Amino acid sequence: MSILVTGGRGAVARGLCAHLDAHGVPYRLGSRERGTPGAVHCDLTDPSTFPGALAGVRSVFLYAEAAGIDAFVKEAVTAGVEHVVLPSSSSVLAPDAAGSPLSASHLAVEQALSASPLRTTLLRPGSFAGNAQGWAWSVKSGRPVHLPYPGAYCDPVHEADLAEAAFAVLTDPALAGRAATRAGPTSSPGPPWSPRGPGPRRYPRPWASPSGSSSRPGRRPAPRCRPSCRSRSWRAPWGSSAIRCPPN
Repeated sequence: MSILVTGGRGAVARGLCAHLDAHGVPYRLGSRERGTPGAVHCDLTDPSTFPGALAGVRSVFLYAEAAGIDAFVKEAVTAGVEHVVLPSSSSVLAPDAAGSPLSASHLAVEQALSASPLRTTLLRPGSFAGNAQGWAWSVKSGRPVHLPYPGAYCDPVHEADLAEAAFAVLTDPALAGRAATRAGPTSSPGPPWSPRGPGPRRYPRPWASPSGSSSRPGRRPAPRCRPSCRSRSWRAPWGSSAIRCPPN
């Protein structure tokens, strides 16, 4: 079995590669940068790089890039790829997903894969725990963390958990072909001393761990969104139950 892992610089892909290495599972790392050590050139916006990257591959961990998805699907089918695992986004489940900058690209990739003969597994995380790293400077310096809707519920998933789920579905055929919403262990609002209601707030003490841990109730990073949908996402009552893949 040969696996192509795209998006190799991301935290999830790095975690997945670590699992594959630890279990002796052969894989090929794809990089959009030419000459990357230990990687094959695979630019998901450049179809000319697809044949070489997909040769001999049977499974793909595919970064959600919509620009060349139709060409990628066509080449994957030609190359004999059997299974694609897509780290998508739970935002595609929203009624207005097609018109949202946050979810439109993920939705386009999901639809292209679903319309193809490729067996597809969709992993749909919400907020990533690692996004709280953006607060590191404020936390370390003792300055306030600025949040527009600190009372919103959120259940972030750690990137390492998503990498473990990806490894499970790539190596166990019984888990493939599903759509799974991935979330953290609990859903919590902002800190108990935070005032409720909309509008920006400044807190005399930061309330987010710089590690972005998703295992500490009451300390949840707010979701990082693109500017055009950031306010709406922060305002939403985040927190839904997760559909988890069984452990490998």
